[in-house]
Amino acid sequence: MKMTNYIIRRLLLIIPVLIGVSIIIFIILSLFSPEQRAAVFVTDVKQLRNIQSVIKKHGLDAPIYVQYFRWIVEVLHGNLGWSKTAERPVLDAFFYFLPNTIELGLFSAPLIILIGIYLGEASAVYRDKPIDHLSRIFAIVGWSLPSFWLGLMLLMIFYGYFSGLLPPEALGVQASLVVKSGNFVRFTRINTIDALLNRRWWIFLDALRHLILPVITLTIIDCAMVMRIMRSSMLEAMGKGYIIAARAKGADERTVIKKHARRNAM
Repeated sequence: MKMTNYIIRRLLLIIPVLIGVSIIIFIILSLFSPEQRAAVFVTDVKQLRNIQSVIKKHGLDAPIYVQYFRWIVEVLHGNLGWSKTAERPVLDAFFYFLPNTIELGLFSAPLIILIGIYLGEASAVYRDKPIDHLSRIFAIVGWSLPSFWLGLMLLMIFYGYFSGLLPPEALGVQASLVVKSGNFVRFTRINTIDALLNRRWWIFLDALRHLILPVITLTIIDCAMVMRIMRSSMLEAMGKGYIIAARAKGADERTVIKKHARRNAM
């Protein structure tokens, strides 16, 4: 229940945060000229030569508050803008890369939950002991590191230093060619699941190998939050009357922790 309330509060806080961030971004963008901002929408030489038409099309010469209002209206209608990186509308890019996100979540979520709960429980049970200090250091480091920075560092170590031990792409070259061929059916566009459904075991293993680095990165970052929540919930539960009563009745410490404290903390 504690974790559910925490998640709900965090989700509700996203709304004002997104509004505030969008306002700041628009203020920063106003420092650039319309020509500079129009470069995001340019996809070929023809558009580059007619940059003024691009500016007019997207209303980049209007006052910044007008642009912000138009953007809000477009967002409410499902138009999230254009992704320069993906070279497609943001909403299309979102659904295009969604299977990769789901796949990453399927493999990282169990690790995040299990490791986070274990470290949080151990940190609370052995409060102020070495394992508690180490767990809290891990939580602080994981909470503080940006995921993109940690991912780049791990990539430099395991791909650069160890000569391609853990590659960065979603699939290897050979597996990618097979997946893009007409002999491979994309049921879900999730590489591991599609490989199993097509009975291409070597592609499944290749996809798993390519998932190791992003799964490790996401586990380290998100495990810190689960660990902190579990630790505080366990400490609160261990101070309740029913824990004292269970110990007074002669219950061993393992039963008290596993059966009473952990269940109520979760």
